Amino acid sequence: EEEKLKLPSKDDFNSLGKIYNEFPIYAASHYWQSRGILPGKEYSIDYLLNTNKVISEYRYFAEFLLGILEKANICYRKKSKLIFNNFPKVSFREYVNYAISTCPEFRALFSFTANCVENYDKVFSGKIKGNSILYPAGSYNTILKVGEEIPDITRKEIYLATLPQILDLVIKYKNLNKKRIRVLEIGGGIGLLTFRLLEKLKEYDI
Repeated sequence: EEEKLKLPSKDDFNSLGKIYNEFPIYAASHYWQSRGILPGKEYSIDYLLNTNKVISEYRYFAEFLLGILEKANICYRKKSKLIFNNFPKVSFREYVNYAISTCPEFRALFSFTANCVENYDKVFSGKIKGNSILYPAGSYNTILKVGEEIPDITRKEIYLATLPQILDLVIKYKNLNKKRIRVLEIGGGIGLLTFRLLEKLKEYDI
Protein backbone atom coordinates (compact mmCIF):
# COMPACT_ATOMS: atom_id res chain seq x y z
CA GLU A 1 0.00 0.00 0.00
CA GLU A 2 2.84 2.38 0.88
CA GLU A 3 4.63 1.71 -2.40
CA LYS A 4 1.41 2.24 -4.33
CA LEU A 5 0.69 5.60 -2.69
CA LYS A 6 4.35 6.75 -2.95
CA LEU A 7 4.14 8.69 0.28
CA PRO A 8 7.00 11.01 1.34
CA SER A 9 8.75 10.64 4.69
CA LYS A 10 10.57 13.04 7.00
CA ASP A 11 13.85 11.74 5.59
CA ASP A 12 12.96 13.46 2.31
CA PHE A 13 13.25 16.88 3.99
CA ASN A 14 16.47 18.40 5.23
CA SER A 15 16.81 18.26 9.04
CA LEU A 16 13.08 17.73 9.59
CA GLY A 17 13.67 14.79 11.95
CA LYS A 18 16.11 16.91 13.98
CA ILE A 19 13.62 19.78 14.16
CA TYR A 20 10.81 17.44 15.24
CA ASN A 21 13.03 16.27 18.10
CA GLU A 22 14.17 19.73 19.16
CA PHE A 23 10.95 21.72 18.75
CA PRO A 24 9.30 20.32 21.95
CA ILE A 25 12.42 21.20 23.96
CA TYR A 26 12.33 24.82 22.84
CA ALA A 27 8.56 24.91 23.39
CA ALA A 28 8.84 23.59 26.95
CA SER A 29 11.77 25.92 27.64
CA HIS A 30 9.78 28.89 26.38
CA TYR A 31 6.93 28.28 28.79
CA TRP A 32 8.94 27.54 31.91
CA GLN A 33 11.63 30.15 31.28
CA SER A 34 8.90 32.77 30.88
CA ARG A 35 7.68 31.80 34.38
CA GLY A 36 10.81 33.35 35.88
CA ILE A 37 12.61 30.09 36.65
CA LEU A 38 16.14 30.69 37.98
CA PRO A 39 19.01 28.27 37.17
CA GLY A 40 20.43 26.51 40.20
CA LYS A 41 17.38 27.12 42.40
CA GLU A 42 15.34 24.22 43.78
CA TYR A 43 11.61 24.03 43.04
CA SER A 44 8.96 21.54 43.99
CA ILE A 45 6.57 20.60 41.21
CA ASP A 46 3.59 21.66 43.33
CA TYR A 47 5.19 25.06 43.88
CA LEU A 48 5.74 25.55 40.15
CA LEU A 49 2.19 24.56 39.29
CA ASN A 50 0.52 26.48 42.09
CA THR A 51 2.59 29.63 41.69
CA ASN A 52 1.79 29.76 38.00
CA LYS A 53 -1.90 29.06 38.67
CA VAL A 54 -2.05 26.00 36.43
CA ILE A 55 -5.62 24.74 36.54
CA SER A 56 -6.33 21.06 37.21
CA GLU A 57 -7.13 20.26 33.55
CA TYR A 58 -3.60 21.22 32.50
CA ARG A 59 -1.45 20.20 35.45
CA TYR A 60 -0.52 16.92 33.77
CA PHE A 61 0.46 18.70 30.56
CA ALA A 62 2.54 21.28 32.43
CA GLU A 63 4.32 18.41 34.22
CA PHE A 64 4.81 16.73 30.84
CA LEU A 65 6.71 19.85 29.69
CA LEU A 66 8.92 19.53 32.75
CA GLY A 67 9.58 15.93 31.77
CA ILE A 68 10.74 17.09 28.34
CA LEU A 69 13.20 19.46 29.98
CA GLU A 70 14.41 16.73 32.32
CA LYS A 71 15.12 14.38 29.40
CA ALA A 72 17.00 17.19 27.67
CA ASN A 73 19.08 17.76 30.85
CA ILE A 74 17.75 21.30 31.21
CA CYS A 75 16.58 20.33 34.68
CA TYR A 76 17.20 17.42 37.01
CA ARG A 77 15.68 15.96 40.15
CA LYS A 78 17.16 16.21 43.60
CA LYS A 79 14.93 14.11 45.82
CA SER A 80 11.48 15.71 45.49
CA LYS A 81 12.76 18.97 43.98
CA LEU A 82 13.68 20.10 40.48
CA ILE A 83 16.83 22.09 39.80
CA PHE A 84 17.19 23.89 36.48
CA ASN A 85 20.34 24.25 34.46
CA ASN A 86 20.63 27.02 31.89
CA PHE A 87 17.86 27.28 29.30
CA PRO A 88 18.75 27.33 25.57
CA LYS A 89 20.42 30.56 24.46
CA VAL A 90 18.29 30.58 21.31
CA SER A 91 14.78 31.88 22.01
CA PHE A 92 11.70 29.92 20.98
CA ARG A 93 10.77 32.47 18.31
CA GLU A 94 14.31 32.34 16.90
CA TYR A 95 14.05 28.56 16.75
CA VAL A 96 10.69 28.76 14.97
CA ASN A 97 12.26 31.06 12.37
CA TYR A 98 15.16 28.61 11.98
CA ALA A 99 12.72 25.72 11.49
CA ILE A 100 10.76 27.65 8.85
CA SER A 101 13.88 28.69 6.95
CA THR A 102 15.27 25.13 7.08
CA CYS A 103 12.03 23.38 6.08
CA PRO A 104 9.84 26.04 4.42
CA GLU A 105 7.43 23.35 3.21
CA PHE A 106 6.28 23.00 6.85
CA ARG A 107 5.87 26.73 7.56
CA ALA A 108 2.13 26.36 8.25
CA LEU A 109 2.72 23.60 10.83
CA PHE A 110 5.53 25.43 12.63
CA SER A 111 3.55 28.69 12.72
CA PHE A 112 0.41 26.96 13.99
CA THR A 113 2.35 25.09 16.68
CA ALA A 114 4.20 28.26 17.72
CA ASN A 115 0.87 30.03 18.23
CA CYS A 116 -0.26 27.16 20.48
CA VAL A 117 2.97 27.31 22.52
CA GLU A 118 2.84 31.08 22.90
CA ASN A 119 -0.64 30.73 24.42
CA TYR A 120 0.32 28.06 26.96
CA ASP A 121 0.22 30.54 29.86
CA LYS A 122 -3.30 31.77 29.06
CA VAL A 123 -4.57 28.22 28.49
CA PHE A 124 -2.87 26.66 31.52
CA SER A 125 -4.16 29.39 33.83
CA GLY A 126 -7.71 29.09 32.48
CA LYS A 127 -7.82 32.58 30.95
CA ILE A 128 -8.77 31.10 27.58
CA LYS A 129 -9.98 27.66 26.45
CA GLY A 130 -7.41 25.40 24.79
CA ASN A 131 -9.86 24.50 22.04
CA SER A 132 -10.14 28.18 21.10
CA ILE A 133 -6.53 27.99 19.91
CA LEU A 134 -6.84 24.65 18.15
CA TYR A 135 -10.29 25.31 16.73
CA PRO A 136 -10.88 29.07 16.36
CA ALA A 137 -14.60 29.88 16.41
CA GLY A 138 -15.24 26.16 16.97
CA SER A 139 -14.16 25.32 13.42
CA TYR A 140 -11.78 22.64 12.14
CA ASN A 141 -10.81 24.89 9.23
CA THR A 142 -7.47 26.03 10.70
CA ILE A 143 -6.18 22.50 11.33
CA LEU A 144 -7.49 21.27 7.99
CA LYS A 145 -5.80 24.19 6.23
CA VAL A 146 -2.47 23.37 7.91
CA GLY A 147 -2.82 19.77 6.72
CA GLU A 148 -3.48 20.94 3.19
CA GLU A 149 -0.47 23.25 3.11
CA ILE A 150 2.22 20.82 4.27
CA PRO A 151 3.52 17.56 2.79
CA ASP A 152 1.81 14.53 4.32
CA ILE A 153 4.62 12.46 5.86
CA THR A 154 2.24 10.39 7.96
CA ARG A 155 0.87 7.05 6.86
CA LYS A 156 -2.65 8.30 7.45
CA GLU A 157 -3.89 7.41 3.97
CA ILE A 158 -2.81 3.80 4.45
CA TYR A 159 -4.88 3.52 7.64
CA LEU A 160 -7.83 5.33 6.11
CA ALA A 161 -7.79 2.93 3.16
CA THR A 162 -7.03 -0.25 5.10
CA LEU A 163 -9.12 -0.06 8.30
CA PRO A 164 -12.51 -0.09 6.52
CA GLN A 165 -11.35 -3.26 4.74
CA ILE A 166 -10.37 -4.81 8.07
CA LEU A 167 -13.73 -3.80 9.56
CA ASP A 168 -15.44 -5.46 6.63
CA LEU A 169 -13.58 -8.72 7.30
CA VAL A 170 -14.43 -8.56 11.03
CA ILE A 171 -18.13 -8.01 10.31
CA LYS A 172 -18.24 -10.89 7.85
CA TYR A 173 -16.53 -13.16 10.39
CA LYS A 174 -18.92 -12.12 13.17
CA ASN A 175 -21.94 -12.59 10.92
CA LEU A 176 -20.68 -16.02 9.98
CA ASN A 177 -20.69 -16.97 13.66
CA LYS A 178 -23.92 -15.04 14.32
CA LYS A 179 -22.25 -12.87 16.94
CA ARG A 180 -23.45 -9.43 17.91
CA ILE A 181 -21.32 -6.62 16.50
CA ARG A 182 -20.36 -3.60 18.59
CA VAL A 183 -18.34 -0.69 17.22
CA LEU A 184 -16.51 1.43 19.80
CA GLU A 185 -15.13 4.75 18.63
CA ILE A 186 -12.29 6.27 20.64
CA GLY A 187 -11.34 9.89 19.99
CA GLY A 188 -13.42 10.90 16.98
CA GLY A 189 -11.12 13.81 16.16
CA ILE A 190 -12.24 15.50 12.96
CA GLY A 191 -13.91 12.38 11.62
CA LEU A 192 -11.57 11.45 8.76
CA LEU A 193 -11.54 7.77 9.72
CA THR A 194 -15.09 7.72 11.08
CA PHE A 195 -16.56 8.83 7.75
CA ARG A 196 -14.70 6.04 5.93
CA LEU A 197 -15.93 3.46 8.42
CA LEU A 198 -19.52 4.71 8.20
CA GLU A 199 -19.40 4.40 4.43
CA LYS A 200 -18.41 0.77 4.84
CA LEU A 201 -21.07 0.16 7.52
CA LYS A 202 -23.79 1.41 5.17
CA GLU A 203 -23.50 -1.93 3.40
CA TYR A 204 -24.66 -3.72 6.56
CA ASP A 205 -27.70 -3.69 8.84
CA ILE A 206 -25.87 -2.26 11.85
